[in-house]
Amino acid sequence: MDDADFSEAVDLGAVIENPDIKILSVAGSGAKETVADLLFGRGIDVGIVQMDVLSALKQKPTFADVEKFLQYIARLYDQEIHILARNDIRSLNDLRDQRVNFGTYESGTYTSASRIFETLAIPVQSTIYPQPLALEKLRRGEIAAMVYAAGKPARLFQTVRPEEPLHLLTIPATEALRQSYKQTELNAEDYPDLIQKDQPIATLSVGTVLAVYNWPPNSERHRKIAHFVQAFFRQMDELRFPPHHPKWREVDIGRSIPGWTRFAAEQWIARNQRENGDESGKSGSTQETSASVPPSAGSDESPATSTLDNEQRGALFREFLEYQENQKQTLFTDFEAYLKAHPSAR
Repeated sequence: MDDADFSEAVDLGAVIENPDIKILSVAGSGAKETVADLLFGRGIDVGIVQMDVLSALKQKPTFADVEKFLQYIARLYDQEIHILARNDIRSLNDLRDQRVNFGTYESGTYTSASRIFETLAIPVQSTIYPQPLALEKLRRGEIAAMVYAAGKPARLFQTVRPEEPLHLLTIPATEALRQSYKQTELNAEDYPDLIQKDQPIATLSVGTVLAVYNWPPNSERHRKIAHFVQAFFRQMDELRFPPHHPKWREVDIGRSIPGWTRFAAEQWIARNQRENGDESGKSGSTQETSASVPPSAGSDESPATSTLDNEQRGALFREFLEYQENQKQTLFTDFEAYLKAHPSAR
């Protein structure tokens, strides 16, 4: 398993309470593989994907108009880019021509690591070990460093002890890198055994998205995902408290992703935000854009929030409930169509 978000997927299954929903968390081999599963896998409905992976997909699509098949439910939290290295490696330049683990080829970390080192023009010998194996190889001196994109504090690094000859490297936030990533830092509160107090490590972060396949509106799978969206927004506040990962506290479900379409959720989000007293514009508009080129993966761009009175909000919610009721009438439509096309399956 090389998926930093698996525990967050388990969190979703633990808190969402709905008689129509049973969440089965699947350990993926990485963000690129998750996208492939969403597009082509028969049993995968929702996945957590890095935004730079979506950006790369848009630049080099698997097939034409891929954004019509792949949508999103919400923008989630940011993942920090960690580069753990031997103590004799003092900067990224010291990694030139050294062996550096980028994670498995299908992982989001591989996409981020490749882009960072290519942008900085630092050639390295990239390896593709799963992250737990890479950490052991780093301890044995078989590689010089490892790159890992994960929400801080990353559970993998909690096993690293102060006496081990390992440390985290600073990643310079060049203008080119800021096109795709945000500046952030790692500090002693995140990793008390790796970082000294008042000596934070500058790094980058990349956003994540709850992505979904765009099932036809009258399909059973679409109905199920719409139920999931309802339950997810209702239980969002519960995810913000222990024992769930602290990254859930960063989630602002109202933030849109320019260039991508949100999956049938705008009305519910509008009601959810207003009920929680969000009138300040913090979350941004849920209106989508048809722009062919999205902003950078680390961008926080969002239009201004519109205001609705109580009557308008009530009308929106009634429309959403009516939409949900219409979806119920299509129960088993997909399965019935399949049986008609394949009589031998009965």
